Amino acid sequence: MRKYLSIAIVFFVFLAIILPSLLSRGMFMDGLLYAAVSKNMAFGDGNFWQPQLSTTILNPFYEHPPLAIGMQSLFFYVFGDKYWVEDLYQLVIAFLIGYVMIKIWKELNQKASFSWLPLALLLVCPLFFWSVKNGMLETTMTLFVCSGLLFYIKSMKVRWFLIFSGICISLAFLSKGVFCLYLWGMPFVFWLVKKEVSFARMTLDSLVLIVGSIGVIALVILLDQQAYDYLYAYINNQVIGSVENVKTVSSRWSILIDFFSESIVIWLLLLISLVLKRIKIKQLVINKNAIALFLIVFSGVLPIMLSMKQRGFYTLSVFPFLAIAVAILLFPFVEELLNRWSKEIRLKIQKIVLVSSILACLSVLVFYPKQSALRDKDLLEITDVVNKHIPAQGGIGISTQLRQNWSLISYLARYGGYSLHLNGSNMKYYLLQKGKDELPPNTKVIDESSGFYLVQTVSQ
Repeated sequence: MRKYLSIAIVFFVFLAIILPSLLSRGMFMDGLLYAAVSKNMAFGDGNFWQPQLSTTILNPFYEHPPLAIGMQSLFFYVFGDKYWVEDLYQLVIAFLIGYVMIKIWKELNQKASFSWLPLALLLVCPLFFWSVKNGMLETTMTLFVCSGLLFYIKSMKVRWFLIFSGICISLAFLSKGVFCLYLWGMPFVFWLVKKEVSFARMTLDSLVLIVGSIGVIALVILLDQQAYDYLYAYINNQVIGSVENVKTVSSRWSILIDFFSESIVIWLLLLISLVLKRIKIKQLVINKNAIALFLIVFSGVLPIMLSMKQRGFYTLSVFPFLAIAVAILLFPFVEELLNRWSKEIRLKIQKIVLVSSILACLSVLVFYPKQSALRDKDLLEITDVVNKHIPAQGGIGISTQLRQNWSLISYLARYGGYSLHLNGSNMKYYLLQKGKDELPPNTKVIDESSGFYLVQTVSQ
């Protein structure tokens, strides 16, 4: 049991840190959209290849591939429409990512008793916590990306594992799209660094990965016309359209700045250990596994520079690889440091940390108000007001200005399934913004809070 103690500590520390934010209903807009679409899919409003946000907005929802949304919908189907369902899904995915990282660590012939080290390094990356809390599709894609690397490493010993690696790339694509395709370069990177296989085998493995992953998607398209329509719309609008027309940053270097700022603690730990141990740079190139992982990391970041549509969370899937690579280099330093303590002292410290983190988790569950919101308090308040006065799945008229408030639209879809009608006439209820929208004729205000008016039509 002792060999699992350190891993348990990492997981409970992770829970203790993230539970307060998970118990809040406030979320980043994208995650809200995905949760609302997943909930609708679970209860029959839309399906896997024709998901929808509501009957009036984003119907169908062709913004991203549907696999992660479909997987999350299974949790809604099993647990019902509870506000914590999307958080539970993300926690399960996060723990599975940790499990796959441990398997990769062992496959790279690292010491099993230190498999907690890359997990601990991943936990110092704020982007990982943020993605889990906010229900991002990148979290699910990261699980399949890590699995793709794991199966590829296994394929170096048993060739047929390469098939599973290709399937994982397909699943990663169906979760978030093109941001996983850098894994096609795995055979070349490991051949370039380690030279353990011939050039011919590397080329063949690359073709198997590419053809295999594309083949799975092609088979899905051939078997289902809806799948073709969905993926065609996604690639045409979101991939090609974004590269050509969408601009979210002023410099192509922004993605690198975001990546290094999110991983700064990992790089500082590596730098400090090098300074304390006076390790020369030449000694770093000895560990070929670490070098290969670093190359894979940057192959997942640099291609994003081709587009001016960049978001920091696009790079999430490379962070487990970065954590493993740096952990490999830090391992001798950490092992020597821990060996200065006796086994009894180390075990006592581990038990204290484990018990403390478990107690912290229990305290949060007992004392933290489950309906609190750390963000979007006003939007959640007006959503609760709407739920109080209007039956779920009802129709609401909104103004042109509110049609641009995607967070409000997402909350109303997630927590009530409301259909919003732009400048809708003959609506029974209207949601308007104080000081900016005029009241429609023949209406009365039935509630005003958080900067909004909820208005009901009065019979003439």
